[in-house]
Amino acid sequence: MSLVQPASTAELATLIRGAARDRTRVLVVGGGTHGACPATEDGRRISLAGRLRSVVTYDPAELVVTVDAGLAVEELDATLAEHGQEWCADIVRGSTVGGSIAAGASSLRRRSIGPLRDSVLGLELVDGRGRLIRVGGRTVKNSTGLDLVRLMVGSRGTLGVITRAHLRVRPRPRSRAVVRAGGASLAAAIIAARQASVVAAAIADSSTVQLLLEGWPDDVAADAAMLVEHLGGELDARPGSFPQVRSWARWPAVAMLTVRPSAVETLLGRAGTRWATQLFGGHVWIGGDTVSELVPSCATATERGGHATLISEPGWPTWPAASAGNDTRIGERVKAAFDPDGAFPRLARWSPA
Repeated sequence: MSLVQPASTAELATLIRGAARDRTRVLVVGGGTHGACPATEDGRRISLAGRLRSVVTYDPAELVVTVDAGLAVEELDATLAEHGQEWCADIVRGSTVGGSIAAGASSLRRRSIGPLRDSVLGLELVDGRGRLIRVGGRTVKNSTGLDLVRLMVGSRGTLGVITRAHLRVRPRPRSRAVVRAGGASLAAAIIAARQASVVAAAIADSSTVQLLLEGWPDDVAADAAMLVEHLGGELDARPGSFPQVRSWARWPAVAMLTVRPSAVETLLGRAGTRWATQLFGGHVWIGGDTVSELVPSCATATERGGHATLISEPGWPTWPAASAGNDTRIGERVKAAFDPDGAFPRLARWSPA
């Protein structure tokens, strides 16, 4: 399946109109870092990465920036850092602003900085008929009725292609540190994560504990030193990326499960050896060689009131037992409004057989 990278919004709209006319599926990808396309059909893969990548406007005093969707998150972070600010998305190499929004990829620091959707003030997108649509705006209070901005966050390319985003940014922490320790137990990690400066904690490769500390320099330094001694770990020299060990990036099949934090330990007991977890937010990544290996853990997550999202699997398949019948009536009406000709795939959801 070829990858097309349009150089303008007009070219993108033309491509989508042509695909809708030819009954060709449009599969939208960003940097390919936040999950596979949610469909198996052959189609036209479109990416804005590397082409539509400008910082359109930036007002540091108002904490607002407007960027093209193909802009790399790393590039945006470098621009904001010059003014002591940041966007509330994790810095994942290769990820784009549009892809992060479409995936609803909230930071592992969500407990302290909030979900990604709260930072998105407005969007421009091309829908399934090639129409340019603007939702929200550049100010905090700008909409009434149905919140279409939040509807697009996490839509994973099923309603349209995000081309531009108006974002609210925030002051950058004065100091940041990452403590890593290999072989620490889950219980030890939970206890350590209760330190005041810790804003995110993760365990990767089933054993490597990573703790992110942020705040005032003296507080961060003191807490980091204590955690290094307590866990027998080390202070990482590159605190910009967290977590730095992303074991799920190496597994053939990966699902992200979201459950209440209290249910994480039960979930891990059935996840085998390929798992990683974010302690505060209730996120668990599980891996296997095929999707079928992930099903028991996915079933456990849904039984516990959570949900499962397929991140990657060879061959771009959907979930077993997934169907459009899981969509709500409201979801069907929204899909019909944005994509009446079915140019974009439906979001495949896992459900018990």
